[in-house]
Amino acid sequence: MRKIFLSAFLTLVMVLMILTNVRLNVGAEGELEVCLDNIIYKLCSSDNHAEVIGVKDKKTFSDITILEEIENNGIKYIVTVISDYAISDCKNLKSVKMPNSIKKIGVGAFHSCKGLEFIIFSKNLETIEEKAFVCCYQLTNLKIPNSVTTIGDKAFTDCTSLENVEIPNGLVKINDWTFACCRCLKSVIVPKSVKTLGVAAFGGCWDLKSVILQDGLEEIGDKAFFGSRDLQSII
Repeated sequence: MRKIFLSAFLTLVMVLMILTNVRLNVGAEGELEVCLDNIIYKLCSSDNHAEVIGVKDKKTFSDITILEEIENNGIKYIVTVISDYAISDCKNLKSVKMPNSIKKIGVGAFHSCKGLEFIIFSKNLETIEEKAFVCCYQLTNLKIPNSVTTIGDKAFTDCTSLENVEIPNGLVKINDWTFACCRCLKSVIVPKSVKTLGVAAFGGCWDLKSVILQDGLEEIGDKAFFGSRDLQSII
């Protein structure tokens, strides 16, 4: 009788978990994973924050709106991080809208989202890690908020349709290969806050015609503008 009851109970729990899209980790930290609108979030009880850690089905959706907060058992978790490779290889993804609670985009978070056309960044974003948007071929415009102080190596490499980018005023260094092979990029204004241009920071930007540098710039890395065959002026 007990075995029958236990079996029925476990079946009921599994059904409820499927219907509510909730999955429990059994790790030492006792973290909870929740799947909402095809996005998987990790809820961290240590400080009540949440992270985007993946998607349930990479093939079936074209637009993402990330939640700002998630409530579970009366506790509110603020979504602050898009984790490493969380939304990578979503080839049908076209647009992303981030809440203003997001502070960090992890390594390769949107790597090879080849159809991604449009991004609304968090106004409080601080860090874009390396390779975050590599091979996002359909991105044409980027308005990176001034709250961003760190952009990692190769963060936007091979965004081959990118024509315009607004580089944030708080950025101190444009790292190695950050905008390399953005072949359609036409012009760049480097803000006063930037002190260093890394190796090949804008290498392979074939259509780059104009670059405006500011007085605060102290170092330009090797091959920073190599292959910019149409470059007419650096001011």
